[in-house]
Amino acid sequence: MLKKMIQAHIATKEEAEQRYNVCKSCALFAPTTRLCTDCGCFMPAKTKLRQAACPKGMWQAIKFTPTDVHYLPENDEWDKNL
Repeated sequence: MLKKMIQAHIATKEEAEQRYNVCKSCALFAPTTRLCTDCGCFMPAKTKLRQAACPKGMWQAIKFTPTDVHYLPENDEWDKNL
């Protein structure tokens, strides 16, 4: 259950790659450090976070909804042991 909750906040491999490719083509991207010179973030990590967004609007946050299939626990209840 906890794994599913964490996965709900991580972009898919395809989403992260698409975001990172946008970053690599941006003039504000520093390829040697892989940092965005606008926000200062390490882009290989930031592009994997669903709730993260580009400050210049090049890519948006992926909105989280509880109906995300990989988020819902098998029994549709929160784990009472957490």
